[in-house]
Amino acid sequence: MIHRSGPSAAVFLLLYASAAGAQEPARLDSIIVSANRVEVPADSVGSAVSQISGEELRRRQVRRLEDALDLMPGINVRRTGSIGTPAAVSLRGLGVRNTLVLLDGVEIGDPSRSQVTYEFGTIPVDEVERIEVLRGPQSTLYGADASGGVINIVTRRPTRPFEGNAAVETGTWGTAEASAGVRGTVGRFTYGASAFGFRTDGFSSFPKARGGRERDGHETWSGRANVGMEIAPGLRTDLWLSQSEARVDYDQSNADLIDQYFTKRERFVRSTTRLDAFDGRWTSQLGLSHSSHQRDYKGSQNVSLGDRYDGTKTKLDYLGNIRLAPGHAIAFGAEGEWDRLDQDTPAALGSAEFARIDARARTLGAFAEYRLNPLEGLNLTAGVRQDDHDRFGGATTWRVTGAYLVAPTDTKLRASYGTGFVTPSLFELSDPCIGNRTLKAERSRGWDVGFDQYLAGDRVTVSGTWFDSRIDDQIRFDFARAAPAGCPFAFGGYLNVDKVRSRGLEGEVRARLDDTLTMRAQYTYQNAEDARTGTRLKDVPIHQGAIALDWRFVERASVGATVRMRGTSDSGFGAGTQAGGFVTADLRLDYRLDDGVAVYGRVVNLFDANFEETYGFATPGRSGYVGLRVAF
Repeated sequence: MIHRSGPSAAVFLLLYASAAGAQEPARLDSIIVSANRVEVPADSVGSAVSQISGEELRRRQVRRLEDALDLMPGINVRRTGSIGTPAAVSLRGLGVRNTLVLLDGVEIGDPSRSQVTYEFGTIPVDEVERIEVLRGPQSTLYGADASGGVINIVTRRPTRPFEGNAAVETGTWGTAEASAGVRGTVGRFTYGASAFGFRTDGFSSFPKARGGRERDGHETWSGRANVGMEIAPGLRTDLWLSQSEARVDYDQSNADLIDQYFTKRERFVRSTTRLDAFDGRWTSQLGLSHSSHQRDYKGSQNVSLGDRYDGTKTKLDYLGNIRLAPGHAIAFGAEGEWDRLDQDTPAALGSAEFARIDARARTLGAFAEYRLNPLEGLNLTAGVRQDDHDRFGGATTWRVTGAYLVAPTDTKLRASYGTGFVTPSLFELSDPCIGNRTLKAERSRGWDVGFDQYLAGDRVTVSGTWFDSRIDDQIRFDFARAAPAGCPFAFGGYLNVDKVRSRGLEGEVRARLDDTLTMRAQYTYQNAEDARTGTRLKDVPIHQGAIALDWRFVERASVGATVRMRGTSDSGFGAGTQAGGFVTADLRLDYRLDDGVAVYGRVVNLFDANFEETYGFATPGRSGYVGLRVAF
């Protein structure tokens, strides 16, 4: 799905593309999985969906997945320091807690953090098949964490008996990375394995202009493996494993911390068994997944409120889909989720005594969604979900969508409305200094209306979406909140805000103008504010956008550029602490030595812009990278 920001761009693209010959389409892939948790045609989806292929990411030399998300509308990416430090990603200004991230169907969020956040840096871009971004309330199908939307990362699947890829890259800040992966099929079996390593000396996460000097480096490695088997016709089982380890140097937004770092280890495992019965009219899938996350904070200036955090998530889920009759289908399922936080918290700054926290939560849920195709081109859905949380009780959420494809003009009109329910994290409830046991669950509702216009034989897609989202009792960190007795080093705490509203416009254009020229552009206007006071929400810019162009000027070589724009955003620290707006430009060159072998190079922040994406945290100046990619 493609969105745009101005009519003149659409007219230009239509005229240009009409003059070109038949090219690869810019329309969304024909099948979308994230929208309804089952495979459905893209033209039938009533929610706002964007998609980017792994091939496009590699062509544009995107090496970190959070950088890929900058190319799609409605997504706020907030980086807090040097290369490799975790990035906070949210949709439509609603916060990290309202965004669910899946990797091949596995929830990869860390339940031990203040919000259930995600580590994108352990996923090699070379292993990505595509990224789907589903915006708007999705709690009905996906549960509490999806009240703002879903980011679904799908990795490569084998298409031949044996295939693989490898890449190496080096560049500024002592940065180096390498990745390799293989996959294939052997009779009734499929398999895959990959490995990834990254290191950088980095730069000071604390801005140099304020005294930042010590470099904040980063090291990480990860490995993944999967195996599947067709047990019998229509019956298949799959097993997926992943592990990563990292060391991350960091600073605070108000200090250049010396020799301050944390280590982390993450493990994921998921097993699924799928049965297709009655000629595919009834499909059932049973899944079991488990993840563990461990962080240990170290250093002579350790100011972390907790020296060690261990989080685990175990989930048992069932998903069924029945095609009742032509134009009628129902998806339904049930889930059980068990979260745990094991935390050691220092009794005081520098104290060798620790208070042990062992917090747990259990959530049970069931859902159903009915899909109806009453007329040619018209697709409707209606769904409902019931959750039961062992602390916050029951909650009912629902969603309706509609999509209509106007065949004569190849225009899709769409609309959706949904509600959501989000509980506080275990850390927000349990931490003795900044936690708050009186926190309430968030309740949300939101709608959007939009269009997708397909032009020039699907070589150009122009889309626009207007959205309006509201949250009651949003959970927020307040720096002014007084620290409890016995917590002299606390600097605020969590509380509920009465009402929050975020509304705005998303636009995107994607085009393959001819055999040699491709373009993607996005613009987002979002007005996110505390509805009670009228103040802007922290770290949410009103304006942001990006445009990426690539031109293959000879058979084996291409050149490209990406320009990124972001407006000012409030930090939440008070007057005079805004993160200023900025514009950056990146330039890249790619040369194919042979089939499957390419060398490339790029310059990031070409004009050496000096800016802070998040107030109090530095960003890289001009830097360069070169690399080699191999596919076989």
